[in-house]
Amino acid sequence: MQAQYRTIKTAKLVYNDYSPVLRLIAEVENPGFTAIHVNRPGRVDKVFVRPSEKVKIGQKLACLTTEHQVLDLKIRKHECDMLHSQLSSAKKERSRLSEQVKHSEEMLANSQKKYQRAEQIYKKKHLSAQQFEREKSTFLSEKSKHHSIESQLEKLDHRMEELALQIQKCDATVKKQEIALKDSCIYSPGDGQVVEVLIAPGAMIGSGTDAIHISTKGPKELHSMVLSSQLEQIQRGVKSARFADKNWPLTYKGVVDAHTAGRKGFEVIFGSDADSIFQGQAYDVFLELLAVKKSLLIPSEMIYHDRFIYGLEPVIGSPKMKTLKKYPVTCFGYQWNKMLKKRLNVCQVDHKGPLPNLALKTRLEGAMGGMLVEVE
Repeated sequence: MQAQYRTIKTAKLVYNDYSPVLRLIAEVENPGFTAIHVNRPGRVDKVFVRPSEKVKIGQKLACLTTEHQVLDLKIRKHECDMLHSQLSSAKKERSRLSEQVKHSEEMLANSQKKYQRAEQIYKKKHLSAQQFEREKSTFLSEKSKHHSIESQLEKLDHRMEELALQIQKCDATVKKQEIALKDSCIYSPGDGQVVEVLIAPGAMIGSGTDAIHISTKGPKELHSMVLSSQLEQIQRGVKSARFADKNWPLTYKGVVDAHTAGRKGFEVIFGSDADSIFQGQAYDVFLELLAVKKSLLIPSEMIYHDRFIYGLEPVIGSPKMKTLKKYPVTCFGYQWNKMLKKRLNVCQVDHKGPLPNLALKTRLEGAMGGMLVEVE
């Protein structure tokens, strides 16, 4: 009577340098947002943003009540405008007086020459006293007129100096009032997204109060707890890191000791400057490790007790008959197979001799080394 043997399917083993992937859950460890404070106490007038709203750098977020400050600033600006207008008029008047002084100097110089000539002729008794007095009177009139214009110019210069000082003080006061008015509002320190609004119109708040939280551009740190078995795999070396379902930048930064619920453990640290990462939210992360030399991609059902696979040894004289042989394996992670729509383990056969080319694919209960099986 012919013996009955278990019929099995085989899998061809392809050795290559495969990179295993670990799937981890990471959370933001540092705040991931910027707290915006108010600079003075007061009553909230308006809030211009809502949670989840995107904001630009310098965008106004909220303001305190400022009616009196705005009115005072308008009055002060009007006073400054009046002073600037007076100075502008004074400059035009000075330009006009400067031309008059120049013209008066010319007239005075001519009159002085005529007077001096008349004086010489009069001394020689070739000019009547009446004509001499007329030239003298004309010269003194031109001299008095010139001194009057110069006096006006001097007074105007003094007035312009006073106006310049008043304008300087007025502009400085306006600048201070504008700064104080600006301090009544809070602005976004960078491009980002509103996480939380902590104030409402009408509320009385103190100086330094947290008003709005904004997630701004900048580096954030994500932490992921790992098992000791995963730690051994990671310590072999990391090739790259990426988010499982998001096209955001992610960088592997290393592993640190951590304490959770009083138990010692390890955490993988990642860095990212993605704008949309928020504290308290978990993210799926893929950690691609360095390639494993001469490794296999094999499904979990081919691995027995997480420790070994069964290779197939030929039986002399019977092509379809094979003998099962145990081969210990070490697995380092997995790769996702899109065609099979399943994950395959990246494993290395721990055997110093020749490596098997065929392995048991069919899951056999009670399989053991040396068992005879028949290939389909």
